[in-house]
Amino acid sequence: MKTKIIIAVLLIICLVAFAGCKSGTKTSGKTENKNFEQKIGKKINTKEFDITLTSVYRIDKIKGVTALDAVGPEEGKELIILFFEMTNTSTDSEYAQAANAGIYGDVDGNSLLHCNCLGDLNEHEVITKVDPKKTGRVYVVYEVPKDWKEFEYIYGSAWKGKLASYKITPKDISGDLKFDSVYKKSED
Repeated sequence: MKTKIIIAVLLIICLVAFAGCKSGTKTSGKTENKNFEQKIGKKINTKEFDITLTSVYRIDKIKGVTALDAVGPEEGKELIILFFEMTNTSTDSEYAQAANAGIYGDVDGNSLLHCNCLGDLNEHEVITKVDPKKTGRVYVVYEVPKDWKEFEYIYGSAWKGKLASYKITPKDISGDLKFDSVYKKSED
């Protein structure tokens, strides 16, 4: 009998303790930012960086990690390239990149990872070291269906989850870039 009373009391304590929890209202102990969706040209503030998506283009080819030559998109797809400025707001040097484990894209409700690229182009890099209060320029490339309607670039981390995002439509594309005109030639 005593055991049943103790179990009942413990059950009531657990129910009371968990009654205030609501799914989806907190991430990693911090309240979610309800205004994290931004447009091109607007700044996202994170702990280490102020991030601005400056422009989006289509590009015909990229220099892939495993390819010696430039590679184009698969049949029925196109490559879009996103250019960012990332200002280091911390007191230490940080590595700026527009692609990592917590950053991904979502096109028309389907998530996708970035394309692996090499090379610097138009003064932008895949990853760059940025000193405190300085700005680095980085880019990331995604392969999307040619008939895409909306692309969401999601910035976050594997530990903190989704911190902010940019929603992009085909109307936001600034134009077309040609691989040969934007990639820096290697100096052998």
